[in-house]
Amino acid sequence: MQRCRQSSLWAVVAGLGLASITPATRAQTNALIDATPPSAAQSLACLERSAAAPQYPKTSRYDHRTGLMRVRLEFKQPDAAPSVEVLANTAAEDMQDQVFAYLKGYRLPCLKASDGSVAAVQEFEFSGMQPASRPLAEAPKREPLCVVMPRHKAPAIEELGIRTPSAPEITVLALAFAGDGQQAPEVQIIHSTGNKDLEEAAATYVKDYRMPCRKAGDEVNVVRQHFVYVPQRSRFYTPKKTDFALAEFLRLTQDFDTVQARFDFNTMSCPFQVRYTYYGPTLPNETKSEGSPNPNRALFLQWLSQRQLAVTTVAMERSLFGEKFTVHVPCGRLDLD
Repeated sequence: MQRCRQSSLWAVVAGLGLASITPATRAQTNALIDATPPSAAQSLACLERSAAAPQYPKTSRYDHRTGLMRVRLEFKQPDAAPSVEVLANTAAEDMQDQVFAYLKGYRLPCLKASDGSVAAVQEFEFSGMQPASRPLAEAPKREPLCVVMPRHKAPAIEELGIRTPSAPEITVLALAFAGDGQQAPEVQIIHSTGNKDLEEAAATYVKDYRMPCRKAGDEVNVVRQHFVYVPQRSRFYTPKKTDFALAEFLRLTQDFDTVQARFDFNTMSCPFQVRYTYYGPTLPNETKSEGSPNPNRALFLQWLSQRQLAVTTVAMERSLFGEKFTVHVPCGRLDLD
């Protein structure tokens, strides 16, 4: 049966060439990440649709046409349909009519003045392959971070006077800045491997952070930082290779033989590179393409961020936490069924 699929708005570890090393005791920290939660409108939590979903406009029993429309939507008022920009299109006019009629029924009633405009990307594919799924919002536009860290370094394990763990320990903190720029952040642990002493050490350290560009009355800013404590004599794995072709990288991910996906990279200003940061199954992985943001790549980047490395041990998972990989995306099509 012919269908119109609407997209989300939006490995074998040996292939990494992992090497086991025994490092000196140290604490690793990553760059700060803006983790301010999106509003209900920015996450499309209140998106309403009043029109019937697009149907395949079959004109005869011999009609087997296919078509793709990728659109960028911009919501500016809570009670009005979004403006529509066509990013890519191979659909016939009767297919396009179905899409435009459907999008006229979109509303974002929780949109507030403080949200500004909210953008999203959605694809419509006219074929008989996959069912419909929800839209995915583009990432909210962020202001540059102005966090000032203390001059002293985070303490190493031997400086804490605690029992040295036998494996790498991870603590991920969310820092919420409120008030003016002189107030210490409120600290919350959002992921940890369970060492309470190291959790406390990391939380104490970040209490000295400040955000001097803030003014009283500004909305709360949330940033995220992770700490990886690597004790002496522990087994710590580092990848010998961090640069992969797309097909090569996908073979390093879980359930590669069963995952389904279709993407046309010819519509995404190919070829291009993606920086993939691994955070394991607990936190979302991060993907970012080179250069200026390209809305044509938003759906692919969302999909790629959901691919998990096929790690086989806890030590490997902890060692690779926060590791960055470069993925080279070619021109052509990806078709996994």
